[in-house]
Amino acid sequence: MSLYLLFPAFTMFFALALIATVPREEILRLSFYGIIFGGMADILVHSFGYFTGLFAWINYGPFGFIGVHLFSSISWSIFFILFYYFMPKKKPFNYLFVCAGIFASFLYYNLVLDLGIFQAQSRFLLPLFGFGAWFIVATWGFYQLKYLIEGKKNLALDAIKLVFGYLPRAYENGNDLEAREKMMFANIMAGMAFNHAGLGYVHALAHQLGGFYEYPHGCSTAVLLPYVFDFNSVSVPEEKILKICEAMGISAANRINAVDSVMDSIKNLSANIGIPAKLSEIGLKIEDIETISKNALKDISSFTNPRQGNLEDMSKILHAAF
Repeated sequence: MSLYLLFPAFTMFFALALIATVPREEILRLSFYGIIFGGMADILVHSFGYFTGLFAWINYGPFGFIGVHLFSSISWSIFFILFYYFMPKKKPFNYLFVCAGIFASFLYYNLVLDLGIFQAQSRFLLPLFGFGAWFIVATWGFYQLKYLIEGKKNLALDAIKLVFGYLPRAYENGNDLEAREKMMFANIMAGMAFNHAGLGYVHALAHQLGGFYEYPHGCSTAVLLPYVFDFNSVSVPEEKILKICEAMGISAANRINAVDSVMDSIKNLSANIGIPAKLSEIGLKIEDIETISKNALKDISSFTNPRQGNLEDMSKILHAAF
């Protein structure tokens, strides 16, 4: 086998291992982190090595340029997807896992030197320091970026848990400081979540109701929420809807059952704290529905709704909530 075919074969081995051991949805979720901290980091590191003369790929044939091996970047992307998937969540096992990754990479480094597809000025200190720094940064960066991207979803679910657990208590007894404190946290977490994700048709429609009838925005959104949720639900993965059910403290067997349960829970919570059940109770007039629907579609909040609708869809939501 030609030397430059060794690394494509090595990369193929990694790809098969990935397909065989990591579920597809996890591959999709972790690919972003693997590319950032694996492939892109590899390109930057080896570009630095080439220009400084410290290390570089050789005998890569048509699969690289200026000391950067294209299959190396691909294999490191795959490696870090595997690394993040199998990383233990508890201490000290996660630390030991990182150390094992550094040691395995050190052995790999010396292997490619012996195979004649890599050259470097050091066999010990340079790889030990380099891989140590790389794995520490990649692990820390993964957790930070993961929280930034995925943590907002957890904030929203945690806010739901707090609202359904403490809003009735805060409503019934204004002196219940624990309940009021929990609702304060729920408010902050929900705000952080939708600051990241945007709003949607609930707020787009509620903005119009406030302008037309001078009705409190929060009450309008509460009345609209179950009906907009019903409209959006066809575009939301079943897994997410079931997680919402779990946060509300209810169980559901399937999507249809879950959507109905979420809608009923929202309506029951609103009823328990004195919020009207229908928009007709807050003054909505049938003849205003078309105008309100048109204006809501122009509202900036509508552009980040999970499911995009038209004038007829907006009208149906209002009629359902009427």
